Amino acid sequence: MKNFALLLMFSSSFVFSQEIQLVNAVPSDFGKTQRTSEEKVASQVISQVVKDNGLSDSLSLAYTNMGAGNNWYRLYDNYHIYGVNVSTKQYLGSWKLGAASPCAVDDEPEDCMTPWWTGRWGSQEFIEAEYIERIQDHGILIPFRSAYNEDELGLYGCFNHNSLRYGDLTGDGKADLAIFLMNDFVIFSPEKKKTIFAVMYNNPDWINWPELIENGLALTNEDNDPQYGSRKLYEELGTTDIGYRGYAKIYVGSFEAENTQGILVWRKFYQSRLKKDPVKGFEKIRDTYIHYKLVNGEYQKQSTASDTVKSWLEAKNLTWQKGYPSKSECPGQVGQLIPEMHDPLLNDPDVLK
Repeated sequence: MKNFALLLMFSSSFVFSQEIQLVNAVPSDFGKTQRTSEEKVASQVISQVVKDNGLSDSLSLAYTNMGAGNNWYRLYDNYHIYGVNVSTKQYLGSWKLGAASPCAVDDEPEDCMTPWWTGRWGSQEFIEAEYIERIQDHGILIPFRSAYNEDELGLYGCFNHNSLRYGDLTGDGKADLAIFLMNDFVIFSPEKKKTIFAVMYNNPDWINWPELIENGLALTNEDNDPQYGSRKLYEELGTTDIGYRGYAKIYVGSFEAENTQGILVWRKFYQSRLKKDPVKGFEKIRDTYIHYKLVNGEYQKQSTASDTVKSWLEAKNLTWQKGYPSKSECPGQVGQLIPEMHDPLLNDPDVLK
């Protein structure tokens, strides 16, 4: 396995005193990646034990014992983590990354409405109100998902090439599982047996307006139309509206007080400019800053004012480029800034500094 250094922050007051190292799990790539004898045996045992416990039609994405021990964890494309002790062949359990709808129960509440966060971390996750309103108005869900094809694998830093990794992301000296999905970064705690943090770091709800017309939508092509439409509405319903783009960076460390562990999330949200606008691309709607505090081993969203969180970042000179993710893993772009998150078409000085 190859180590991949995630340089999340630069500050002497961080809980982490050195660079965080996330280590890639063993990818399930039909033998393309060279594996040790231990990894080969572990794979066989995991497959058999998991099959014996009822899983037969899901695809393995990657697996790891987080560097040591007999407890191995495998991520499948049904977005469950499965745990197996490969020495005793004991089934440790399976845990879904995303939350179930409160409506999906036998005693479903009357007039229950499936919440937008179904299939995601839960109500603590923050996504812009405009996008939530869009998907709710059209009965769309946005659960966790991985890349579907090679084209998607080549987008947004190419993190889906190594979906499963591990490292200490809570500052307690114990390894956590880090999962990169198509648009989301998820932290899963084997100790807590649950997702303890997640962020949609990429919201790609945009597609070129002329491309929509070429694909058969009966749209006008007037000056008052947007330059970019909604990809989500086009793909789900065959319609569209003004396009959105959203990105997030995370910063891990001690911000609120000494010896407290937290994650700060800096979100940026944009909408398409109109065709009549002489400026090409997008305009920023807002920046949002969110504070998550580690409480009993789980990150919990705090009521900290957005301006306060912003001041914490500014006090440590933590710019957009210093947040995570920033550096691409795509072939030919390794170590460079992720193009989509630092795009001149965003017309935002922050992303170009």
